[in-house]
Amino acid sequence: MRETEKRLKEMAKTFKAIVSDNIPQAVFNGDCRKRLPGHVSVSFPRRDGEALLHLLDLKGICVSTGAACNSRSTEVSHVLRAIGLSVDVAKGTLRVTFGHGNTVRDAETVANTLVELLMKVMLNAEC
Repeated sequence: MRETEKRLKEMAKTFKAIVSDNIPQAVFNGDCRKRLPGHVSVSFPRRDGEALLHLLDLKGICVSTGAACNSRSTEVSHVLRAIGLSVDVAKGTLRVTFGHGNTVRDAETVANTLVELLMKVMLNAEC
């Protein structure tokens, strides 16, 4: 069990490092110590989390939007609002979960794909 937890934490750490190095506007949600290993909640201000979810899905990557306890709703998560996120930030939230069958390479792929998509979205928004 300890080995699995260590692997999951490494995947989340890798994902967060790649995203934060490339998208400085990224807001990582929740306590960095009191969290389930392999779970990352990240918000992108002024971005549409649902649109990002669909773009990632087209690349074969499954993520969720909002908070887990609000997964069936398209409304802004009350949990994200309760932790102090504005509506603008909460709407751009993705929840990424790595599991037993994933590798650090998978975390790199997800992060790099997300960065690539966000760069395209931000470039198009400037035009």
